[in-house]
Amino acid sequence: MLTVYQTSCLIIGHGTHVSGIIAGVDPSKSFLGVAPDVTLGMWRVFGCSGGASEDTIIKAMEMAYAAGCNVINLSLGTQSAWAENAMAVVADRLAKNGVVVVSVAGNQGSDGVFMQNSPGSGSRVISVASVDNSFYLTRVATANTFPDEVYPYELSTSTERMPNGTLAVLFDKLTQDIITACSADAIPFTFPLTHSILLVRRGECNYAVKLQVAEQAGAKAVLFYDSKGQDTDRAVQALTAENTIPSAGIPKSFADKLIKEASKTVNSTALSVSFSINEYNQTIPSAGQISSFSSVGPTYELDLKPTLAGIGNQVLSTMPLRMSSTNVGWATRSGTSMAAPHISGVVALLLEYHKQQKRNITADAPAFVTELLQNHAQIAMFDTLPDHPLLQGAGLVQPFTSLQSGIHVSPGHISFNDTTNIVKTHQIHIANDGIKPVTAQLQHSPSKAILPYTNTSSFTLAQPHQRDDTHVELEFVPSRITLDPGQSVDIQVTIHLPPIDYHYQMYGGFIQFVQEDDHTMKSKLASMPYFGVLGSVNELPLFDQNFPYLAPGGNPDIMYGPSETFILNTTHAQYPDIICRLLSPTARVSIQVVTDDDTIKVIGDIDGGPFKYWERNRLAGTDYYRSIQWNGKIVTNGIGSEATTMVSQGTYRLRLRALKMFGNPDIPEQWEEWISGPILVQ
Repeated sequence: MLTVYQTSCLIIGHGTHVSGIIAGVDPSKSFLGVAPDVTLGMWRVFGCSGGASEDTIIKAMEMAYAAGCNVINLSLGTQSAWAENAMAVVADRLAKNGVVVVSVAGNQGSDGVFMQNSPGSGSRVISVASVDNSFYLTRVATANTFPDEVYPYELSTSTERMPNGTLAVLFDKLTQDIITACSADAIPFTFPLTHSILLVRRGECNYAVKLQVAEQAGAKAVLFYDSKGQDTDRAVQALTAENTIPSAGIPKSFADKLIKEASKTVNSTALSVSFSINEYNQTIPSAGQISSFSSVGPTYELDLKPTLAGIGNQVLSTMPLRMSSTNVGWATRSGTSMAAPHISGVVALLLEYHKQQKRNITADAPAFVTELLQNHAQIAMFDTLPDHPLLQGAGLVQPFTSLQSGIHVSPGHISFNDTTNIVKTHQIHIANDGIKPVTAQLQHSPSKAILPYTNTSSFTLAQPHQRDDTHVELEFVPSRITLDPGQSVDIQVTIHLPPIDYHYQMYGGFIQFVQEDDHTMKSKLASMPYFGVLGSVNELPLFDQNFPYLAPGGNPDIMYGPSETFILNTTHAQYPDIICRLLSPTARVSIQVVTDDDTIKVIGDIDGGPFKYWERNRLAGTDYYRSIQWNGKIVTNGIGSEATTMVSQGTYRLRLRALKMFGNPDIPEQWEEWISGPILVQ
């Protein structure tokens, strides 16, 4: 038997859900995992709260490799589109040693380009995007004002049954939005909530607080919804504790209709809602399309990621019994964490098939299996065109077609890079390993381009990404091939760029091998995704306008200008922070202490430096900027506590130098530089 390793998170049932996708079997529910006969190896990596450090994940991967696992599934990740991230490097080495490593692309679909997760960013690692399921099992809710419409709802983890009843929709006095129920002050004192179901907006505080406030106000149950959710038809799933009033989550689309009805009468209770006990099949209109939450590539080296796509939105699978409600042991979850085990199970099936056929692919199993799945994936569409490879990779895996077809194309994908470093001609190798001759015509199917920026004068990031009709032309030599069984041929693919202004458009599409029969186009034999960038990424600015700057430690709102003196006082732990916001990523960052004069003599690197592989920042939230504090120490050549030393009293400045994308560190012009105002060390 083949062995699939996966990480597990017992706190929220994540590992149990992933396990069921790979190998679950339950005849009573007609449920069958992707590879039901596979042997699972489990290494728990998460503790009782929070996530896990990278060294823990790396250790688990090493243990799985030592145990002889053939496939390693990691339904986890950290935001890093750098292939040099530690987890990606280790995963890459395991793949080089013959283990197929499968990981998530990430769930940052609304955050623009370069949002791949590590370890999936490793060059040999299969990074998995998510495709929407065709249907899912769900309980449904109805409202008395539109009784013929049904909407899914999700019981909270502590709720066994949601009561029917009158719905209370309360509007916040200041914002005129639905209340978050984070404070009793938000609920009108005179409003009768007794025996009502309270509609509550997600955010600002945790579910426990919301339920407590609602119960104290007299509500018998709570309905949650997410006003900022990307998927408006997806119900919120609340993690709640025992001994609280019943609660459930509904989609934003349902909540919006209820709110519209309620707004006709302020603080209305004219609505009533009912909740089914049984589950029903609900079709998903976006079936087969890339999930809105699925992260967009590429990597920072412009390698094409994600690699493949699996079904990840609204996936039914197993759950721990202690977390279940009426649907004992089962739940529907969404994320690239669900798509990755889909791919892992398929990989296990392919490896087992080739093992039974006595085909020796062990030496290069990761590349062989990855290419085979890429060659025969089903391409997800965007309107009438193939969706961009930076969203789906090669497309949704088709295991049977991958096994049945004798066509193998290598490599599995192409990156033309940016215009400065463009590889104008690629050679691809196509082999007929089948038992019948094939004749194929090469066709080019471009996608709509992805636009990383909304404005290329200020380089404002597009979150989410935007699109336009920019495309390139491809030339194939030869453009038509005939292969007998056992034959292969090399094909030259040459790119011709469009005569337009370059604004870092990320073009892409698919090369398709279409079978001919009596000169009539019949069916696709194989396909290959490609992409590239119009523009030189080395010319992209690193620092956003008005960044970096100095601020008092922990207080980024106070900005010190270039002539203002910051007083660094070790006695009172008064240290400066460098507040840095990056529009583009940087592989190397040097922060040096220099003299406060025209000579700019280097005293040394600050404690903690030098730094490597910084991500670009986003438009909001905790990732809007990066803060680096200087404690007055510089790095020396010592070991341990002797590795740093405090600078002498006096006035200094900090010089931050960041390497541009694709920059040569030996060329001074390839670094972007900033020097702080004076810092008086006392």
